[in-house]
Amino acid sequence: MTNISTSKKALQRTLVSAALLSLVAGAAHAQSSVTLYGRVDLGYQYSDKSRRADGKDGGSVSELANGGIRPSIFGFKGSEDLGGGLKAFFNLESHFDAGTGQTTSTFFRRQANVGLSSADFGTVTLGRQYTPAVLALLATDPRAIKEQFSSLYTFALNQAGGGSNGNDLGIFAANAISYNKSFGPVNVGLLYGFGEQADTMKAGNFISAGVVYTGPITVSAYYNEVKNSATSGAAKDAKSEQYGVGVAVPFANFGLPALTAKAQYINAKQDALNDAIGAQRSDTDHFSVGVDYAWNATNVASISYYHSDNDKISKDKTEMFVLNNDFSLSKRTVIYIQTAIVDSDEGSTYFTQALLGPKGQLSPVLDKTNVIFGVGISHSF
Repeated sequence: MTNISTSKKALQRTLVSAALLSLVAGAAHAQSSVTLYGRVDLGYQYSDKSRRADGKDGGSVSELANGGIRPSIFGFKGSEDLGGGLKAFFNLESHFDAGTGQTTSTFFRRQANVGLSSADFGTVTLGRQYTPAVLALLATDPRAIKEQFSSLYTFALNQAGGGSNGNDLGIFAANAISYNKSFGPVNVGLLYGFGEQADTMKAGNFISAGVVYTGPITVSAYYNEVKNSATSGAAKDAKSEQYGVGVAVPFANFGLPALTAKAQYINAKQDALNDAIGAQRSDTDHFSVGVDYAWNATNVASISYYHSDNDKISKDKTEMFVLNNDFSLSKRTVIYIQTAIVDSDEGSTYFTQALLGPKGQLSPVLDKTNVIFGVGISHSF
């Protein structure tokens, strides 16, 4: 019995050792780096008007506002060196309301993807991801598509319809495959989002492309196309299209003061049958210009002007002036102050909206001048 007991214990030790070696070997072949990252952005916001359901003024509102300049997010990313310059990677990223701690949509709405990258051959990404178009928009928007008071909502709300499985406001693409490659100073991104409808490759699909040149100046261009997911009926061939071009000129590159000038143009067309919000057509023109001035290495001020109109379809126009100052306490912590003066025509719709108002309302109040003031802190980790 003693020999049997001893042999049994030896076998157990052997199995435990083998299991530990297996775990060690597995770890050696697992992600070579995994990073938890994120940002919390909260601040005080005052709006001199608030928009009721009928578009009229409901009075002033003070609130603790989430995402004054950047969305509050958290995520995980990791990579593994496969040798020969090839890497495998993954991204999981979510956003949330830092004021309440709640998420209000798909948990990993921003990113849930895996892919392979190579300096020689580029990057292939599968899954939910940022579109090449929004990344190109980011490069030259006067406010780098800050969460409030930028081109972000005009860009997104003109691509909200169609029920496409691949499109999420033109910002995120689900069920998608993309390719990205830099050719010297030029970066090119191409993406296809699958509609996943039976017996068709067209219904519900999503195409996005973006090109950014980064040299003494930055130039960007993009195109998005979203097909309606209907496979029959009047909406079968409905779609939305959007393209944009922009330029950013850092005058410091030419021996001039620390000014950066930016300008951008967007055109968005959407069929009424492809509009999930209000069954309206759009042919929206959006112009924006702005200047950043670096007071010093930690303090940057900006002034921007945005103009959106859908006048070809209806009396739909919004104009906005924005003043902003970002003061960096460190590489990860920014104190910001911003003021926007926004004016919308009486017939304005969400196609030309430039911001979210109190408690996430579409704003501003129609046929009025709206003033919004905010001050907050954005901390990244």
